[in-house]
Amino acid sequence: MENFLYGLVILAFVLSVITFVIRIFFHVIGVPWARIEGWKRFIQLHTAVCIGAVIYLAAVGPPPHSSTTPAYSQPQLGSPAEAVESVTLPLEQMSFLSILKQYAQTYHDAPNELKKSSVRAERRAAIQSSFKGSLAVTGWVGEVKDMGTTGDGLAYLKIELAGWPAIVETTNNALSDTLNGGSTLIRQGTAVYNSISNLSRGQKVMFGQFIRGDSDFLSESSLTENGAMIDPAFLMRFSSVKSL
Repeated sequence: MENFLYGLVILAFVLSVITFVIRIFFHVIGVPWARIEGWKRFIQLHTAVCIGAVIYLAAVGPPPHSSTTPAYSQPQLGSPAEAVESVTLPLEQMSFLSILKQYAQTYHDAPNELKKSSVRAERRAAIQSSFKGSLAVTGWVGEVKDMGTTGDGLAYLKIELAGWPAIVETTNNALSDTLNGGSTLIRQGTAVYNSISNLSRGQKVMFGQFIRGDSDFLSESSLTENGAMIDPAFLMRFSSVKSL
């Protein structure tokens, strides 16, 4: 019913525009618009709709804005025994991804910014507990999403974790690398550089290790809190990258 009444408001506006255009046209061609057959009936209809629209708007005010939060489409998390090209994902990787998935949903459902910030703090504690003091990871599996070199010839690398779409990456420029503690970009002549030089986008790899951060225990590169919680991208100092 509400949509129908708002439709009448729109119709009243359209009829007003039509009335104005027709009257201008009759005036230009020199025909008295009031003598045109059917015109009076059109004016009566237009007047009735306009009066109804004014009464309705005076009673209920302007159309309301929807406050419904868009549904969060949660990616599915595979089982710990999930295989990627005959490689079983480590339990530590699946545990980490389970934490990200759980808190992404909790963050999305939180009713306000205060609650959302506390959810991020809770996730930080859960991540810290899962790593048990060491940021090194062994045998974690992902897919190369992007790679290239900076103007200084240093390599950058972005990998999406297998099992859930979280990103682990280096920075992609020297300034960001310096601001984030340095040493994520990969230097020519190193074993890691030589390994990734033979890779291509879409290729499955094994790698390690993370960098310590503040807000998320691990260093996270998103510009917003929402990005950090829903589409996280963690900085990594790749100590090894092995093609699968």
